[in-house]
Amino acid sequence: MATLLAVLMFFSASLAHAQDSAVDPRMVRIEEWLKAILHHQPGEFDEAAERIAHWPHGDLQALSVDAVALSQLMRDLRVNFFNLRRAGQKVTQQVRFTPRQVERMRLLACAAAGIAKQRDCLLRKTLLLLDNELLQLNDVVAAATAGGQLDYVLRRAAMLHADVAMSTRSMVFDSQHRPPDGAVRRVTVRVEDGRDTATYFGAIHWDIARPLLEIVRPAGDPMVLLWYHTTASWMQATGFHESLDHLSSALRLFPKDATLLFLGGAEHESLARPAIQAVARSVDLPPGYQLAVQSREAEFREAEAFFRRALAEAPDHFEARLRLGRVLLLRGRSREAAEELRRANAAAPDDLMKYYSAMFLGGAEEALGNFDAADALYSRASTLYPNAQSPHVARSALARRSGDLSGALTSIERVFELAGQYPDGEDPWWTYDIAAGREAEALLDELTHMFQEKQP
Repeated sequence: MATLLAVLMFFSASLAHAQDSAVDPRMVRIEEWLKAILHHQPGEFDEAAERIAHWPHGDLQALSVDAVALSQLMRDLRVNFFNLRRAGQKVTQQVRFTPRQVERMRLLACAAAGIAKQRDCLLRKTLLLLDNELLQLNDVVAAATAGGQLDYVLRRAAMLHADVAMSTRSMVFDSQHRPPDGAVRRVTVRVEDGRDTATYFGAIHWDIARPLLEIVRPAGDPMVLLWYHTTASWMQATGFHESLDHLSSALRLFPKDATLLFLGGAEHESLARPAIQAVARSVDLPPGYQLAVQSREAEFREAEAFFRRALAEAPDHFEARLRLGRVLLLRGRSREAAEELRRANAAAPDDLMKYYSAMFLGGAEEALGNFDAADALYSRASTLYPNAQSPHVARSALARRSGDLSGALTSIERVFELAGQYPDGEDPWWTYDIAAGREAEALLDELTHMFQEKQP
């Protein structure tokens, strides 16, 4: 609580100073953002990230527009008109500033581009009109650029907003709030046990970061690719189902990346879950909003297409094949599913994947009437994870289907025993939907290390 109060007081003081000195609060916001980028340590939820996390949602939406305009000035200080087109928009929107604001934006662009001490910026009196922190930012960016690190501010801005988004929750939706022109209008529905329990503003921090990375030079470089791998995996691992826009932006830059294609398939596969589908049919959204969830069959079609594209780029992508087989099985195409799952089962790299392979292939063999093969696969899954209940549930259902009522009873009794001994569950079946993002933590470490290595 004390930290929160300090943060609120910090911004209240900034705005009060703006009013006292007739400085435009819109420009103050951009300056404070640039200073947060300067001081933020990628991979940390530090003081700079915490300050940005406590900005009002309306300020963040305005920043999502102004940051793009600033990036255009960083490319060319002579720009006078600023246009913005979001993903999915057919026409551009003009971002409007007063002449005085444009001049201040040019000064800020000088610092953000690391050229405040070059002739064009010196003529604008940057050394007199920029404070010490902004001049420090200029020097850091200039040193990074001299060392071959292009677009220092854009990259670190994306990392700042990713760190905030991965450390905090969005604000509760306010139907009276009206975002500025050009800002993204999105809400997030929280789902628990197939019910929507809260509606939040969408992840505005991702909306700020993505457009900045789209103009990083060179387009689609290794840092940007790793950023998307990391953040999309985090979304999968946390059940944060807002990755469709995220992956669409990523695939515009990396259309043949097998990892992104795989994660796209996993996202659509997750959206076909009964719990998500139940919410899609019953959720009460604010006027003018709609849930980005299609029907179960449509989501499965999308998932299949993504997994096939991933395999076309990387035929040895084990998990894409495994999940393709599961999707085919759930779509009623058991013979095709069995073919894919047999290949996956033979190539499973670890116990977790061997477990999923055995369970899914067991389902496919059962659907094809190969009951002995199915039972052997369910038994194998049980051996891999002895405390898992799902293999015993599957064996019980299979035994009942075969007319073996004694075997069905024995297996289901084992389920109840395990439920009593391990009430929290030790069954990978229950974490399958987030397993696609299980490398998120390792990827984040790799991404953070990349920034640390390149610190000027």
